[in-house]
Amino acid sequence: MLVIVGSSGGLGSSLVKKFRDSKQFSGELVEVTRSQMDLGSSRSVEDFFSSLVKRVEPGERIQLVNAAGVSINGMAHKLSDESWSQVLDTNLTGTFRLLRAFYNLARQHPGSSATVFSSVVAQMGVPGTAAYAASKSGLTGLVRTLSQEWGRSGLRVNGIHLGYFDKGMIQQVSREQQEALVQRVPLGRLGNEDDLYEACLFCFQCQYLTGSMIHLNGGLL
Repeated sequence: MLVIVGSSGGLGSSLVKKFRDSKQFSGELVEVTRSQMDLGSSRSVEDFFSSLVKRVEPGERIQLVNAAGVSINGMAHKLSDESWSQVLDTNLTGTFRLLRAFYNLARQHPGSSATVFSSVVAQMGVPGTAAYAASKSGLTGLVRTLSQEWGRSGLRVNGIHLGYFDKGMIQQVSREQQEALVQRVPLGRLGNEDDLYEACLFCFQCQYLTGSMIHLNGGLL
């Protein structure tokens, strides 16, 4: 079973389509939208995973991808407490809620894994992204800690530091700014759905990969 959270977003919906059409993946594909699961509510997250218990076959591996996230841009000195809290609660605390509930289901299914999306802005220091960068930076510590806690249960967890992609939050940036971003990427282009699909597939298939943060950014430093 593959569970993709944030399936209605630009990157999430593209990923759903890629796996639905994939010959390298077989099994039930579960698309999760914001209306089906509220990452801001522990009860909502736990209830959703409880609903999956009877749908997973004995011995079946579960793959989780968290593509959900929010970004509220603004210079730090102008950012409100409410905006800061909203971004941190969704991107960091929400991911914690998600992984906690996933573990309670997946520990009965050794070989299962979770993959979460971080961002290159957490490493670069981009003006106007304080809340988003802080929320995504926290995922590195969370992934590395959970990899130690989950290992004895036969579960894995990894993250992907996403660079600039041609879908998703890039739509908040003007065409001129997008062209300027491309100029900074050593490979000379934005990432696409094929790049993301292949990275996720690697996280699923490599049984010795855990606690890793993959840099999927075209060479950005």
